[in-house]
Order: sequence, then C-alpha cells, then structure tokens
Amino acid sequence: MPIPAPFPGQRFKRGHEPVLIQSRSRLFWLCLGLFWLLLVSQMIWGHHGLLAWRSAERAVAERSAAIRAATARLEQLRKRNEAMQNSPEAQEEVARELYGYTTPGAIVFEFDDAKEWSIEVR
Repeated sequence: MPIPAPFPGQRFKRGHEPVLIQSRSRLFWLCLGLFWLLLVSQMIWGHHGLLAWRSAERAVAERSAAIRAATARLEQLRKRNEAMQNSPEAQEEVARELYGYTTPGAIVFEFDDAKEWSIEVR
C-alpha cells in the first residue's frame, strides 16, 4: 500500500511522519554512524592506523640506535686501522695480543695444565 503524499503546502507534524520516512531517516543515521565507527576504527587499528604508526616509529628508533652504534664502531675501527698503519707501538701491541710475540729478553710463563685451571663463568 503506497504512502499518501501530503497535500501541497502541507507538512507533517513532528512524530506523525509516515513510517517509510521514519525508517529512511533512521537508516540514514544508522549508516552514517556505522560509517564513522568504521572510519575511526580504521584510523586506530587499520593498516596505516595509529597503532601501526607507533610501531613504525619504534622500529625507526631501534634502527637509528643500531646505526649510531655501528657508526661508532666503524669510527673506532678506522682509528685503530690508522694507528696500525702509522704507529709502531700499535703494531707491536697487536702482535703481542694476537700472535704471542715478545720482546727480546722478556720472561714468558707457560702452563701445561692451563685447562685444569680455567674458570667457567656462568
């Protein structure tokens, strides 16, 4: 049964609209509310949402810290490399540490049972 249209110039009183108009109005507001709910949820939990943004910021901060640490280590290695090329004292120190070289007349203590005396750190 079709809904009768009001006469020209006649308006419906509030609360006396036909059922179809009321349901369309409610449907509109329901759809609008659901749209905003989905929009806000996507802004927070979506692929490019607030939580993803914060996670990306943390990852960038961690990588920046790793880069700073690697840069500092690189600078130390560059200084050591330059010292090895230019300083006989640095060359002597590395030869003693890595290869066990000694200077003439140095006293060397050797232990046969070094494994028995080793200390395990837990």
